[in-house]
Amino acid sequence: KYHMETVMLESLRTLNSADDLETGITRILELITRFYDGERSYIIEIDREHGYAHNIYEWCREGVPPQKASLQNIALDAIPYIVETFNKKQHLILSQVEELKCTYPSEYQFLTRRNAHSLFAVPFEDESAFCGYIGVDNPTINQDTIRLLDSIALNISGEMKKRRLYHRLEYEASHDALSGLLNRGSFVQYQEKLDRSMDRSCGIVAADINGLKQLNRDYGHSLGDQVIVTASSVMR
Repeated sequence: KYHMETVMLESLRTLNSADDLETGITRILELITRFYDGERSYIIEIDREHGYAHNIYEWCREGVPPQKASLQNIALDAIPYIVETFNKKQHLILSQVEELKCTYPSEYQFLTRRNAHSLFAVPFEDESAFCGYIGVDNPTINQDTIRLLDSIALNISGEMKKRRLYHRLEYEASHDALSGLLNRGSFVQYQEKLDRSMDRSCGIVAADINGLKQLNRDYGHSLGDQVIVTASSVMR
């Protein structure tokens, strides 16, 4: 039997100790699924800019088919009830998905296609806006403890933000901001690795853009930047 305090402590320990975020979150989703005796737990991330939702993590019980691959690029228009609920900063508790059959037919189909007959879900935010949710399909016990999902969602979203920031800073430190190509620092690191690992010579191809200075002067730096980006894409 899984107690709420045990699941919370184990979730925090897993997040703090996991080197691989995906492994850590998958373990937490397993704990959640077992605590609620559900069939599947998952995290859906919302891309508001493009109007889509994506299943980025999941854990399924043995015998329950995974759904992650098929739950990509979900139009937000297809899940209006979920979006409306979370925009209001409310929990989503559906004891019977059948309740949506007449009022939200597209959502009913979205849920029943993956054999979800009931579910719990709570949103998480980024800069005060709903940006995703964590859910459990077909929970059968501990249905009065949805606050566990609240706490775990807060911890997971914080860790996701922290690691996204780390990867973004790491990328910016190693890439040219305009072209997206590796910068001088990355080249020096690569050269050092070659010096240690290669027992043969290697060559470097260098290129220059003729007339760039005059192009900037005559037509402006925005056009010059566009030429650099185009040339960089050819070199990739």
